[in-house]
Amino acid sequence: MHARCDHVDHTNANLIIFCDACPQGLRFYCPSLNIGFCSQISDTCQLGNIFFLEALYVTSALAWAMSILSVGPHWLLIYMDSMDTVELFHVM
Repeated sequence: MHARCDHVDHTNANLIIFCDACPQGLRFYCPSLNIGFCSQISDTCQLGNIFFLEALYVTSALAWAMSILSVGPHWLLIYMDSMDTVELFHVM
């Protein structure tokens, strides 16, 4: 099963976050709040491969979003460039 967002209407999202990872660091950005976060990774050999880093940035973005959204159902839209990471969180 593939998680696809071709049908997503982003205007219904309570929060939109753009995420990215590379061997040197992680980052995510929320345009509606004009706020972004980044973290430099000094030694990726201790953290594993890029797949781990991509899962880490999504988890970080989710934790941050939960800290600022009120209690209740919300629609959070996270853009990323890794289908493997989409699949990981889709099956959870």
